Amino acid sequence: MIFDLAQLIVFLATVVAYGYYLYLIGKVKGVLKSVEIVLKQREDENETDT
Repeated sequence: MIFDLAQLIVFLATVVAYGYYLYLIGKVKGVLKSVEIVLKQREDENETDT
């Protein structure tokens, strides 16, 4: 009985950790996309200034 409960807790902790890491990956992906957009805008501004 105790081992079944421990196994359930470990399984739930694994699922939560997996979901949290997927959430962080999504945030990083969004930040990288926004940085890419800013760099492209700066590149376009530099081309028009010359």
